[in-house]
Amino acid sequence: MIGNTFAWPKSDLLTQIFSRTFGGPIGAWLILKRNFLVETILPANVRTKKLPSAVMDGYRGPFPTPESRKPLHVFPREILASRPWLTEIERRLPVLRTRPALILWPTHDIAFRNRERRRWEQLFPSHQTIVLHNAGRFIAEDAAPEIVAAVLNCQPNYIDNGSAGG
Repeated sequence: MIGNTFAWPKSDLLTQIFSRTFGGPIGAWLILKRNFLVETILPANVRTKKLPSAVMDGYRGPFPTPESRKPLHVFPREILASRPWLTEIERRLPVLRTRPALILWPTHDIAFRNRERRRWEQLFPSHQTIVLHNAGRFIAEDAAPEIVAAVLNCQPNYIDNGSAGG
């Protein structure tokens, strides 16, 4: 299963702005002191509902202190800094070409658009794509029932759900 992600160097303008801003000093302050990715970015990118307090507390749980939020600050910086590693990943992707793929793609993700979805579809000719209408960046929050249905209804050659025995 593939959902709104990438496995190659990405450097479009929005990616560069995000990586440089949140991976730099401004991002360090926002993320470490204000837990900005969890408190602001996450709820702003869930399109279908306001996340209940209990759900938000689940997202906050691993990051109670500035020290615990350091990985959240490293992540944006690494989007651009890991370009050599991503180039190697991209080079090896054709090895997976014969594998089936279930592609779950939101229509309103600010970071991953149709261009990335089409690239995944080209990389995996034996794919099934489910477009998650009105879903944003956090597909598990916006489209959980659709994702579950897609997995349960997937063609047998895409997912072995254990029904073959064993």
